[in-house]
Amino acid sequence: MPKSKPHFINGKFRNIQHVNMLGEKRVQLPNEENYSSGNVMWQFFMADKKLRTPQHHFPVHQLTSSQFQYSPSHTLRAWWLGHSSTLLELGGRRYLLDPVFCKRASFTQLIGPKRFHPSPVEIRDIPQVDAVILSHDHYDHTDYHTIKILSKSNTLFYVPLGMKKILESWGCKPNNIIELNWWDEILDGPNRLVATPARHFSGRSLFNRFETLWCSWSILGNDQSVFYCGDSGRMDGFQEIRDELGTFDLTIMPIGAYHPAWRDIHTNAEEAHDAHITLGGKVMLPVHWGTFDLALHPWDEPIEHLLELAGKANTTITTPQIGEEINFENLQRSPWWRK
Repeated sequence: MPKSKPHFINGKFRNIQHVNMLGEKRVQLPNEENYSSGNVMWQFFMADKKLRTPQHHFPVHQLTSSQFQYSPSHTLRAWWLGHSSTLLELGGRRYLLDPVFCKRASFTQLIGPKRFHPSPVEIRDIPQVDAVILSHDHYDHTDYHTIKILSKSNTLFYVPLGMKKILESWGCKPNNIIELNWWDEILDGPNRLVATPARHFSGRSLFNRFETLWCSWSILGNDQSVFYCGDSGRMDGFQEIRDELGTFDLTIMPIGAYHPAWRDIHTNAEEAHDAHITLGGKVMLPVHWGTFDLALHPWDEPIEHLLELAGKANTTITTPQIGEEINFENLQRSPWWRK
């Protein structure tokens, strides 16, 4: 099977499977409303937000630099840091996936989606990492403030095509930024990092969409492997990834911020669960929920739906508290988010 590459037409990246963007004419599902751009934005800003944000405090495990005064583990360790941000250790290397530690996922810290909870780690306490791995340039995945701090170290940055110029403008050393296309791979210590396909889009404003690539990541160690989805809608690419790279010990899958108008670019809980199964995942870590209000659904709907699905399918998922290390010997499954 040939490995799919993104279309690059007239200076813009395009998905292999067509994506209907908000505001475009699109094929409606049965009994679906006609979701125009204005309609969705009106609902987002004017609808009652009580169900979209937690009305109670929930536990967050605070991490400090003193907890990481050791060499990274050779066997898999993982911490969910909220939204999609995840800390991984594998093969004696330490990675940060899409680190976002600011208060708002926005172009400014004055307005925009605000955290439901404090970050589990202060920027000054971020442990020394060998590499930052970014999936795409959206504000809830690529944070200027976090990257600016990390750029002062000798950390490597693995990014999709086109993102190097963004990171260079933020002070990252050019030689520390490695751009990859879909199916490009690089050895990082003993680990093989593969930039794998995703079905999404890019742009930090309405005026620069599709100028940089988006991707998922497959992190393959000698004995264990991790799939990080980033952001993606349903796609044939999940089967292609499994066919090319095999199954995964851990899949990190986005389950929130979905809407019928965004069904091509964001998976809901059922679609993420299906993708995890397609990928042959052993353990699923659900992310992209519980930190920012980015859609119209109740804030805890994604995780509650996933629990129901996993129970029926006997799927192994883990629900660590934010900032808590995953215990692979005794996986966390407590519904800590409930009041």
